[in-house]
Amino acid sequence: MTEKPTYEDLEKEVRVLRDSVKRIKFLRDQLIRSERLAATGQLAASVAHEINSPLQGVIGLIDVMKKTHSDDEKLLKNLALLEGAFDSIRKTVKSLLDLNRPGRQIRQAVDVNRVIENTLALVRSTLKKNKVFTNLELSPQLPGIIATPQQISQVVMNLVNNTLEAINGTSKNDELEISDIKGGEITFRTYQQDNRVVIEVADTGPGISEEDLQHIFDPFFTSKKKMGMGVGLSICHGIIEQNRGTIVANNSPDGGAVFTIELPVPEQSKVPKIVNELD
Repeated sequence: MTEKPTYEDLEKEVRVLRDSVKRIKFLRDQLIRSERLAATGQLAASVAHEINSPLQGVIGLIDVMKKTHSDDEKLLKNLALLEGAFDSIRKTVKSLLDLNRPGRQIRQAVDVNRVIENTLALVRSTLKKNKVFTNLELSPQLPGIIATPQQISQVVMNLVNNTLEAINGTSKNDELEISDIKGGEITFRTYQQDNRVVIEVADTGPGISEEDLQHIFDPFFTSKKKMGMGVGLSICHGIIEQNRGTIVANNSPDGGAVFTIELPVPEQSKVPKIVNELD
C-alpha cells in the first residue's frame, strides 16, 4: 500500500519545483541575452565596415596630398593631425569588433587602478565640458587581476558615458545649452574583498528606476528617448562575465546610481607581470 505523502514531503517537492522554475527562468534570460549579444556583434561588424571603407579612401587621399604638397609645412602639419584623428577612429572600430570576438585579445595581469586612471585621462576634456568631477578612492594594496586591459578600459569608458548621460541627459554637449548642464560627480572606489577585486562606480545622477534595474544590462535596452542604442551596459556585462566576474547596479541611499564590479584574484603562482598600459 502506497504511503500517503506528508506535509513535509509536499513542502519539499514544492521547493524543488520552485527551484526548477527559477533555474528555467535564469537559463531563458541567459539565452535571450546571448541571442541579443549575437545581434550586437553582427551590428558592430556592419557599422565597422561602413566606417572603414570611406576611412581607407580618406587616408589614401591624405597620403597623396602629403606627396603632392611636400613643401607646404603648414598643410603637412594639419594633415598629420588628421592622420592622428583617423588612427584614433580606426582603433575605436577595432575595439568595437574585438569586444565581439572572445579570445582575440591577450589576457594578462592587469593593474585595475592604473587602467582606471589611464581611461579617465582619455575622457578628461569630456568630463570637464559636462562639469562632471571625478573622485578616486583607489586602494594602493590592490592585487592584480587576469584580464585584457583594453576590455577593462572599455567597461570604465562605458560606465563614464552612462554617468554623463544620466547626469546631463546626453553625452553630446553641442545638444545642450551651457546653462542646461547640471554637472555632478562620479566616484571610483577599489578595494579587495576576500579573493575578489571590487570596483565601485557611484554617481550623483538621478539614479535608476526600480523597473529599469531589472533590464539595465539587457542588450538594446535604453531609457533614453532621443539617443542611445542600449548596448553599452550589456557590453560591460558581457566583458565582466567573460572574466568570471559579476556586475550589478543599485541606487545609493544618498541618491545616484552605484555599479559594483567584482573580479577574481588569481593564485599568486599564476600571476604574470602586471601590465599598466592599455595598448
